Amino acid sequence: LRKWRPKHPYFDRFRKASSGAHPFPNTPWILTKRQVADIKAQVFDASYSAIRRIDQTLKAQGNKRIKVSFIVAVQKDKATLSPEGEDALRIKIGQLEELFDGTNIDWELVFSSPATSPDKSGLFAEELIGKYFPKYYVSRKVRSLIIPGKAPGKGGKLNFAAKDALAETATHLPGDIVFYTDIDVAI
Repeated sequence: LRKWRPKHPYFDRFRKASSGAHPFPNTPWILTKRQVADIKAQVFDASYSAIRRIDQTLKAQGNKRIKVSFIVAVQKDKATLSPEGEDALRIKIGQLEELFDGTNIDWELVFSSPATSPDKSGLFAEELIGKYFPKYYVSRKVRSLIIPGKAPGKGGKLNFAAKDALAETATHLPGDIVFYTDIDVAI
C-alpha cells in the first residue's frame, strides 16, 4: 500500500528477521529483503491499485458507493488478537482504514466465535474493539458475534458471520461483497 513502504513499521519484523538480529535465526520462514520487496510489489501495491481503479469507476458513475464485508472466524485466537501477541485485530483494522481511506468503498469487519471457545476469543475481540476503536464498536462497523450452542467448524463460523454481513436491518446495510480472511493473514 502507498504508506507501507519498506520503512513502514509493518516491515520492521521482516527487516529485523532478514538481518539475523531476531530470536529465531534458524527458522525457515524468515524472508529476505528481496522477498519482502517482491511481496510488497505483488500483493500490497497490486491491491492498492485495484482498489483505486474500482474507486475511480464508482466516482465516474455518479459517485456510487459499494460496501465490502470482511468476515473472520476465531476460536482459540486470543494471543493472535492481543496487542501483547500478534496484534492481528488492530493490524487488520489499520489495513482496512488505509486501503479504503478517501474511497467510495465502505467496509466492515465481522468476527465470529462460538460461545464455547476455550479462551473466549470472540468476547476478547469485542473487548479490544471497544477499547481501541470505540467509534467502530458503537457503530458496529467492527463487531464480534458470539455463536450460541455447540461450536461449529470453521465453515459454520464463517456462514454465521456472512449471514450477519448480508442482513439488512434498520441500522445495517448489507455488504455488496463478502470476503473471508484468516485472523493471522493480511487483508
